[in-house]
Amino acid sequence: MIKNVFSAFDGISCAQLALHQAGISYEKYYASEIDKFAISVTQLNFPQTIQVGNIKTVNLNSLPEIDLMIGGFPCQSFSIAGNKLGFKDNRGKLFFDMYYLFNALKPKYFIFENVKMRSDIRDAISTLLGVEAIEINSNKFTAQNRKRLYWTNIPIRKYYDEGILLADILESDIAMQEKANTVDANYWKGGSEKNFKLKRNLKLPTSQSERRYQVLTEARTESAKAQRRENLKNGIDYCSRADKVYVPRTDHKSNTITTSGDENILLGENDKLRLLTPIECERLQGIPDCYTAILSDTQRYKSIGNGFTVPVIAHILRGINEASSAL
Repeated sequence: MIKNVFSAFDGISCAQLALHQAGISYEKYYASEIDKFAISVTQLNFPQTIQVGNIKTVNLNSLPEIDLMIGGFPCQSFSIAGNKLGFKDNRGKLFFDMYYLFNALKPKYFIFENVKMRSDIRDAISTLLGVEAIEINSNKFTAQNRKRLYWTNIPIRKYYDEGILLADILESDIAMQEKANTVDANYWKGGSEKNFKLKRNLKLPTSQSERRYQVLTEARTESAKAQRRENLKNGIDYCSRADKVYVPRTDHKSNTITTSGDENILLGENDKLRLLTPIECERLQGIPDCYTAILSDTQRYKSIGNGFTVPVIAHILRGINEASSAL
């Protein structure tokens, strides 16, 4: 059913993981990627991958007919939390390089992913691709809160909350402490609240049940709320991050996995604080344990954060059977 796959901005090839998870076989997988660390992970785990280099210089004559095209184009310029430059940013312009290939290859099926963005940019992309964006939060499939937009011509089947909580994916605290003492002290950051260098103040609830094994998230102080109200009068939804505090999440999920390892700080036993480990971040993305283990921790966090949530892509891919019967 699927013979040839082309992956734009392939990263560590989470799309191949999703294909395997969905039970969809394929013959050849062409990957466009320029990050040498990501490529090393892909080639270790999927040595048959055909790397075709920079999206800007892909040789169309070297590609066969493509059945499935998939790509998570760079998101920094589109994010509603970023500078919102969109297509004016060089990273945003990479969308058009992908779109050029999309038009030329005319794949039978496609999936493209990006962050939540300004409605005008989202609508422009939807018009070009010929489908409306669908928002899916990874928290239905894993213990990670990660809202993303998906453009696809594959029917998205109904899905249910898998009920996976943060505590379900954590490595053993005992094992973590053993690693800290014998392998790598960076695995256990700080040890107690006061010697862990937080970027902002920490506000803890009195109940231990509301604290244990939760990650910290940002909350607005009263002054921050007042600042936001004033800015909203001028149509600007903003308040300074410096005028916020850390509080434990209450949904037993992680924050969005980003390219930096310090976005998810876990509140553990006796209010000890540590970062989520690379393995825990792999689990939150639905990636097998130690899939990125050949990299340094810094590069592991980066490559994992840049990847897809594998179970979400796998769920979409399973709709190919329905799509093929409708064609």
